[in-house]
Amino acid sequence: MSTRGDLALEVLSGYCGSIVARSILQGASASCGVDIDWVTAEQLTRLVPAIESGVRTFASDPEAARECCHRLREVLDQAEDPLQAGGSHELRIEVVAEYDVVTARNHAKTLAAEVGFGASEQIKIATVVSELARNIFQYAGEGHIDIRGLEGEQAGVEIAAIDHGAGIRDIDAVLSGGYKSKTGMGIGLIGARRLMDAFEIDTKPGVGTTVTVRKYMR
Repeated sequence: MSTRGDLALEVLSGYCGSIVARSILQGASASCGVDIDWVTAEQLTRLVPAIESGVRTFASDPEAARECCHRLREVLDQAEDPLQAGGSHELRIEVVAEYDVVTARNHAKTLAAEVGFGASEQIKIATVVSELARNIFQYAGEGHIDIRGLEGEQAGVEIAAIDHGAGIRDIDAVLSGGYKSKTGMGIGLIGARRLMDAFEIDTKPGVGTTVTVRKYMR
């Protein structure tokens, strides 16, 4: 299934080339605080005008710009919402670059909303995912975040942050808050444990680290 990002890039590239198209999409996504690949129908009301503004800035032909914007709205309005198309509340975000931290945060907030969490809980979940993804990027270099909806009596979300980096040698010191480092290692883990309802960590030096957290519906 093509994402809204794929579709938008295809439309824009036909009018202004792929390099400019990517620049427009990145700028619009950043200004609106959403991920174009996982933007919901509700978020489109903010994102599309931002994209259209970028099109008008770069386009030399006003008529072509109007045609591009019209086509863009048609394509994005008809696209399926990313988490409803397959009926699945599961996703994996690869973390290999700093921008992936923002992507993971936006995806987590979208999924939390789809599962049924309120605005304040969505922010907590997104914050935790952002911190875990940043830990992966800073300390392991790469890894991934798995997020899935939970059903049954303890409905909610489960998040697993997995890397194959150096591991954490003294996890007790890190989680106690007694570990001090110039990079702030440990702060993200302590915050994740405080914001979530369940927290587990499995780390082995030279093997990697898996952090699993859960947030339940009240």
